[in-house]
Amino acid sequence: MSENATATTTGNRPDTREAVAVLPTERLEAEITELASRLAAGECRWLLLVAEFARREAWRAWGCVSIVHWLGWHCGLDPRSARERVRVARALLELGAIREAFAAGDLSYSKVRAITRVATPETEVELIATARHATAAQVERLVARFRQVLDPSRAAAAQRAYDRRRVVCSDDVGGFCARLHTTHDEGSAFAGALEELTVRSVRQRPLAEGESLGQRRADVLVETVVRAAQGDVGAGASTDAPLSPADRHLVVVNVDATVLAADEGQRCELDGGPGLAAEAARRIACDAEVARIVTGVNGAIVGVGRSRRRPPRWLRRYLHARDQGCRFPGCGERRVVSAHHVRHWVHGGPTDIHNLLELCRFHHRLVHEGGWSAALDRHGVATFTSPTGRTVVGHPIATGLRPPGSAGGTTVGGSAEPPVRRSALG
Repeated sequence: MSENATATTTGNRPDTREAVAVLPTERLEAEITELASRLAAGECRWLLLVAEFARREAWRAWGCVSIVHWLGWHCGLDPRSARERVRVARALLELGAIREAFAAGDLSYSKVRAITRVATPETEVELIATARHATAAQVERLVARFRQVLDPSRAAAAQRAYDRRRVVCSDDVGGFCARLHTTHDEGSAFAGALEELTVRSVRQRPLAEGESLGQRRADVLVETVVRAAQGDVGAGASTDAPLSPADRHLVVVNVDATVLAADEGQRCELDGGPGLAAEAARRIACDAEVARIVTGVNGAIVGVGRSRRRPPRWLRRYLHARDQGCRFPGCGERRVVSAHHVRHWVHGGPTDIHNLLELCRFHHRLVHEGGWSAALDRHGVATFTSPTGRTVVGHPIATGLRPPGSAGGTTVGGSAEPPVRRSALG
């Protein structure tokens, strides 16, 4: 084929903007609907693959906490969308008629997502017929009212249960007993959350000989409530979590040194929150203790150095400002995290910002008992390697930290102050 012929063929590709612009309206409409049907069929196939992948628990080989974690990391889904797709995928295994209609492209994912919330093998055919002749929004509304149609007293019963919600505690020689009375939906959310916390606890510390799952569930519930009252987070939360009970009442502002000095600079934001004007930061912090985490002109945290084996609070604040939560790719856990020594302290590793990573409890255990290894290069890129040799690489973060006493450096919670003019933040 000649160069001219090649250029002509390339210019008439059907996926270019120019090629689409000249399509007749009837052809345009036909292709849109046809491709929508193909997308639905492809989505069905994809969900069935996800269901099988989840059944095999193949996500564990990647060091993931769950199939939801794996989907977020490898398929770019947010946690809510991933959880919903896993639910639909598992429902399709039990609902053959819906699965066939979906695979044929007769039902969109939006409609399938809605009707699988209430469908049973006995009702799915009727729901399919309704969904075929309704919009996705109409199907959502119909599903939302489905149970109320079957049981008109459900809303009134739910309100009565809500009005009677209570926790009753009693203590006698036989032991302490607590009873929770609440609505079905809140009870289901409570039970699901407790079960999830229990599963995490068992993963981190397997059941001892003679210990039942019910006993572990009781331990997790008591630990969670007690730690919440003490200001800690979650069952089994690490005592060296980045935000201690006192820290949770701080306004933490990440701010360029030049902002503090002269209202100029690039970074001024609440930790984990939105950007702030310098004056807004001063107003918010007017009646609160402030933890200063000062950054240099290159965006790197200034003045972190070597300390004892367990990082002090000020070093944890620096580490949290740098890592913003668990560094394992795709995890995103920010609250319940630990400071991991890349080179262990007993093997000569320093308690230094260059040798520390934030990891959640699951991934911290993974790089110890789980046989994984972690490395941190000079560019701040974390690399994790599985026992089988599989390597996963995280995103880079700002590094180039200077030790205490060097130009522009400071230590926190101890001696030196940053070499900038004090602001009105105090």
